[in-house]
Amino acid sequence: MNPLTEDLVRREVSRLLRGPYRGRFLCVSCVVSLVRDAVGTARTKGQIERALLGVSKSPGALIHKQSFVCDHCGNALPCLGAP
Repeated sequence: MNPLTEDLVRREVSRLLRGPYRGRFLCVSCVVSLVRDAVGTARTKGQIERALLGVSKSPGALIHKQSFVCDHCGNALPCLGAP
């Protein structure tokens, strides 16, 4: 995985979870869609998914929950959120 892609995705996820989705948890598939919309076609869906896998394994300041109800789609899936 390209470290630049992971850094870009991590920054975009943090921006989303600290901005319009503050205090909410979003499943990885919803995050992929939102990040893809934000970064455009510069990165493929597969690159974003692989980068999010890295973010999920080492969330840093974000919170990763193995199973939680997504505040965007309502499905119980692995989710990311910000404290």
